[in-house]
Amino acid sequence: KMPDVALKMLETTMKHGYCALSPLAFAVFSTTLAQLGHNSLAYRISKLAKKLVNRPLSQRYASGVAMTTAVRVDWIVEPIQIVAENLLNGHTSGLQVGDLTNAGHSDRLHKAYVYLAGKDLGDCRNLFLQYIQSSANENVVFNAVHMMCYYRMTVTLIEGLHYVDNFPSWDQLSDHPDRLDNDFSLAFQAHNYMKCFLFKIFDKEFEGEGLLCKLRRESSILRPLSMIGIFYEGLVSFHLARVQQLHHMRSQGIEVLEFIKMYSEANPATFKNKYLLLEASRMELMGSKEAGLFYQKSIEAARVNKFLHEEALASEMAGQYLFSNGVLDGSYDLLKRAADKYKSWGAIAVAKRVENEIQQLFGAHYVMQDSYGGMMMNSVSTGHGRAIPRKREMGHDFEFSLQP
Repeated sequence: KMPDVALKMLETTMKHGYCALSPLAFAVFSTTLAQLGHNSLAYRISKLAKKLVNRPLSQRYASGVAMTTAVRVDWIVEPIQIVAENLLNGHTSGLQVGDLTNAGHSDRLHKAYVYLAGKDLGDCRNLFLQYIQSSANENVVFNAVHMMCYYRMTVTLIEGLHYVDNFPSWDQLSDHPDRLDNDFSLAFQAHNYMKCFLFKIFDKEFEGEGLLCKLRRESSILRPLSMIGIFYEGLVSFHLARVQQLHHMRSQGIEVLEFIKMYSEANPATFKNKYLLLEASRMELMGSKEAGLFYQKSIEAARVNKFLHEEALASEMAGQYLFSNGVLDGSYDLLKRAADKYKSWGAIAVAKRVENEIQQLFGAHYVMQDSYGGMMMNSVSTGHGRAIPRKREMGHDFEFSLQP
């Protein structure tokens, strides 16, 4: 097994001294430590491997070290944007020394990581499409279906759920022969949680085994996509617990919350905003008046760490929360802000859904806000689940705190 090989390589290095392959041995060993939960030590060993590989004797293995540490270790501590950049450097290094295999893996992972970091979806769509087409031309089947999941999710966010092209649909991916493969199954489930929450598809049962539970049961290797899937699993769980009174979903959501919190403490740049949003959702479920404050903190954390897509998500959820509590000024502002942020990300279909929700909540007159120049729309409730707009001056911030 690979851990045994890594240990043997380290033993040889310690006994006979440094050789060209030693950095790769340290890199593989760091992944073993991460799998055992020793994240801090794993990251220290990972940094050592990347430092050693800069020696002239070992530079031919730079791409392999970058790929190995990025996929299993570095994202636990470093901002995912930095890890993506390291993968791009690893891809370049691999091409320079003829390590085409690791250069290819680094390129594929770089495309996935920049997508998860919130890169413009139009660019991501082109990146995934190019990878799928080049893989088909070169008859490369390794992880091709995984990239089809990324492509389908990207296209769905841009075009909508029912967009049809020449690549597998969600139903076809669900029935794909590789669905039985554990890695693909986990990837598909992660995308499915994301798709269901962003498009508000809650008519299907979520009674099956959750993603976090499955990962723990199978002792699967954690990857960034799995973490995003777990994050959305928590949001789905709290939503169903609140709206459909599914009490077991509350426990599932709390389990996810504690899991994400642990990673937030190790890597606040990547996971703090996600933890805060889950905490806000839990507090809303519990009826706590502190929920608004945590929504606000999540929006700010996403903004500071440049997660445009998750800033949009937090703004939308905060707007829905304020509307349900009668704070209509802030609700309108946040929902409009969410739609704008989704558009900036490239998620046109999601933005349209939010705009339709604004129209349903505030009436068709919400579009008049641009006609008033220096005015914005305020609203009063009719008592029938719909709001009547009226004008208010611009510059008045939304208020998160709820009056008792």
